[in-house]
Amino acid sequence: MGEEIELISPPSKEDISHLKPGDKVLLSGTLYTARDKAHKRMIEDLPDLPFPLQGQIIYYTGPTPPRPGFPIGSCGPTTSSRLDIYTPKLLSLGLLGTIGKGPRSLPVIESIRRYSGIYFVTTGGVGALLAKKVKSSELIAYEELGCEAIFRLEVEDFPVWVGIDCRGNSMISKKEMELERTLVIIKPDAVAARLIGEVIKRFEERDLEVIALKMVNLTKEEWGRFYQVHQDKPFYYDFIEFMSSGPSIVMVLQGEGVIMEARRLIGETDPKLARLGTIRGDYATDTRHNIVHGSDSRTTAEAEISFFFKENELWSH
Repeated sequence: MGEEIELISPPSKEDISHLKPGDKVLLSGTLYTARDKAHKRMIEDLPDLPFPLQGQIIYYTGPTPPRPGFPIGSCGPTTSSRLDIYTPKLLSLGLLGTIGKGPRSLPVIESIRRYSGIYFVTTGGVGALLAKKVKSSELIAYEELGCEAIFRLEVEDFPVWVGIDCRGNSMISKKEMELERTLVIIKPDAVAARLIGEVIKRFEERDLEVIALKMVNLTKEEWGRFYQVHQDKPFYYDFIEFMSSGPSIVMVLQGEGVIMEARRLIGETDPKLARLGTIRGDYATDTRHNIVHGSDSRTTAEAEISFFFKENELWSH
């Protein structure tokens, strides 16, 4: 791994140009925190952003409230693949780097290479120790999101390792990056409209491989367990009523960057915002009857796939 490299944040492209996968770096200076909800808000708020993105580094963390006399609570890294759907856009707008844990999708790696960015990883499970490297914390935006709000951190000797360098070289194995899976649900409205074949065709035309598929007809209680993350939302009960109104097709897709690619093909949740050529843009009628569901991250995909399929039901070469 070599010796530790000290780096002032935000660094310049020249500062990171010599870094290689596996290099240990001690960051001192400014980092911005942002997780799933903050990223979603930033994309929705474009072009108005809560901080100048150019050249900055975002740390994927949701810090806990600080103890008296301390600037921040525990601040361990979030699984980075949960943010893969947002990262290429932010890199294209000038973001220089990100910090998290775990592999990134191939579209993210390609964007890092294209825009000469960088991906750092840091150690999970030691959030309290990482907090000791934070000298100050300031709330910047989205206070209503609680720990998922955006904070500006001033850090000193914050330990990270180069996960993906500016040339797209990675310390994470190619196999880990390629073997990405996602769950897709063809909803009752699409089944009733005889769109099963058309939806599957859209994915297969993009070289996304179907490795498991079956028809299900779940009860309200069963769909309620699957969508329990939304149980406090006003649309929850009506949506569960709709999902239990008829059969659905559940399937697992596998491919390079499959989570991000599938969501791109599916389109925006609101069909009015979805582009023509996407599944929802072409066929959906409203936010409830929007034809297809797709996992939004590796973490979510793993949980959703396991809800419907056992490992021995997933075909592999």
